[in-house]
Amino acid sequence: VTTPKKLSVKFIVEKYPTITDPYGTLTLEITGGTTDLQPYLVTWMNSKGIILNTDDTPYNVSMVNLTADTYTIKIEDDHGCFLTKSYKLVKKKK
Repeated sequence: VTTPKKLSVKFIVEKYPTITDPYGTLTLEITGGTTDLQPYLVTWMNSKGIILNTDDTPYNVSMVNLTADTYTIKIEDDHGCFLTKSYKLVKKKK
């Protein structure tokens, strides 16, 4: 029996919100845990605690149309191990 590596996540900003286009995109690079039976279950929340993804998109590792805010994600693997992390997406001038 092998022990899986600890869950880890890296936030990648695909697109920053700007003054002319207020919507950005974040992508998660997830490692560790186990995904033998299903992909990672991911829950995205904004700073008000509103869940952004729906039951139709529980495995989304990317989220589009994000305004400048702090986003919290909860990642869960096959065995119910989870990791919660936050990222502050800032608005760029250009």
